[in-house]
Amino acid sequence: MVSMLFDAAQEGVQAMTATDGHYLGAAQPLPVPRGTVSGRAHAINNLGEIVGWLDIVPKNYAGFYPYAYLWKDGAMVNLEKQIDDDSGWDRLWYAYVINDGGVIAGVGRCDVDSRGFLLIPNSP
Repeated sequence: MVSMLFDAAQEGVQAMTATDGHYLGAAQPLPVPRGTVSGRAHAINNLGEIVGWLDIVPKNYAGFYPYAYLWKDGAMVNLEKQIDDDSGWDRLWYAYVINDGGVIAGVGRCDVDSRGFLLIPNSP
């Protein structure tokens, strides 16, 4: 299990892992971009790769948008930036699961409708 806590005073997010209801140690910080107001780390695989989403306030906008994210090897990856601009996908909102092969499932907007997505990593 993985969960995320947002601490506006420290402007950071903490993730915690747990097994059988017992925490495996102290909360570990996850990097977040400037403008993050909340978020959720939703799933973790056996390699320690975490997926979830962050609610981020874009520049010159009064509200916020959800963005699907991956945290891998201590770095954050905006999943929207991992797909081609001409794919038909406008937004990747939420990442819900990741398997040990790095395949990620979530929800976003393709054309005008909300749809499920499946991201499959390219072979190295």
